[in-house]
Amino acid sequence: MADWKRLAAQIALIDGAVDAQKAAIIRAALSTSNTTPREEAEFLIAVRRAADAARTAPEFHQLVFEVVQHAILRDGEISPAETRWLIDFVFADGVLDEHEQEFLMNLHRAAVVTCPEFDALIHDQVSI
Repeated sequence: MADWKRLAAQIALIDGAVDAQKAAIIRAALSTSNTTPREEAEFLIAVRRAADAARTAPEFHQLVFEVVQHAILRDGEISPAETRWLIDFVFADGVLDEHEQEFLMNLHRAAVVTCPEFDALIHDQVSI
């Protein structure tokens, strides 16, 4: 399985960024894949980290947020382990940007149950 991910990432990043067309192709491929939501999310996060953020289409960033949210909220709860994973994701570049803040707020609103660690993250890092 790791081989297809490496090849897909290389193709997506051939010019250093993921444009809207590549994002649509990736979205279609994920909808027919036999991978778990967590695997899909980790793949997309790796591509997002490697891409030139300034040249990457908003459609790709939105896809990443959607897939990560689906992976996190499969059971409706946000656990301490999932919170640590989210922190690694949103702070990968050392900055929590406005889109990542919005993503965290959307997660907070959509979750049935949140752990104290996630609540603290929202309180400390997100402009409410």
